[in-house]
Order: sequence, then structure tokens, then C-alpha cells
Amino acid sequence: SYDLECEGSPERDMRDPVASVKLASDIVHNNGMKFMIAPSRALTSLYAAEFAKYVDIYSIQAQSLQSQPNEYKKYVEKIVMEITSTNPEISITAQVSTVRGSLQSMKNSISSVEGVIDGVTSWYSGNQKALDKLERFVKWFVDRYK
Repeated sequence: SYDLECEGSPERDMRDPVASVKLASDIVHNNGMKFMIAPSRALTSLYAAEFAKYVDIYSIQAQSLQSQPNEYKKYVEKIVMEITSTNPEISITAQVSTVRGSLQSMKNSISSVEGVIDGVTSWYSGNQKALDKLERFVKWFVDRYK
């Protein structure tokens, strides 16, 4: 997964994010693999449809909104429409995080977009509290969607 973000990504990648995604896509596809991206929310808001042209799996970083499930839902639905207008075959995940909000906010956010996305990605920290929350979320998810 290519995690393109203003902070942490090389300056050359940020000069032309769409060209960076295309180059990464070409490299990945030329090696017989599928290409997933998880760009920052800021980059997704600007370039989602353009990025989608080169991507097999798009992870929408919406975790900053998970404490506001209605806003999470609105944002994810808007981005899904933009992405699928360019690439209707793409798989889309929405991201939640163990370090933002409660376990219930993770559940509420994913439940609000369950008919719109293909899966979930989770950002978590390695401390025991966050790992316990992730374990409870995964158990809930498996029980709900098996």
C-alpha cells in the first residue's frame, strides 16, 4: 500500500501526487501485483478521482472523522462516488483507528457505510489498550459480517 501524505512522503512525490501514484502503479502492476493506496484525507479530497485511474484498491483515510459518524458517512460516500465515477471496478476500504475515539465510534462509522465500501482498514498503535480495542473491533466485525 502506498501511503502518500504531505508529512512523511518525499518532496518529489508531493510535487505531482498524481504522477507519483501513476509511477508506483506502473511499478506494482509490472511486477504482477495489485496496487493499493491510502493517501491522506487532504490528498484524497483533492485527487481521489485522478488517483483511482491507477489503483486496484483505495483505502479512504476517514478516521479523523470517526468520532462524528454522520460526517464520516458523508465524507466516505462523497469520495466513493468520485472514485467509482473514474474506476467502477475498484475495491474501496474505509479506515478507522484505535487511537481516535471509542470502540463504539469505530463500529458506528463502519456501520454507516457498510453498503458503500468493500472492506475496512484500521490504523492502530502498538500499546496494549489500542491492541485490545482492535481485537474487540475485529471480533465485532467478524460476528457482524460473516
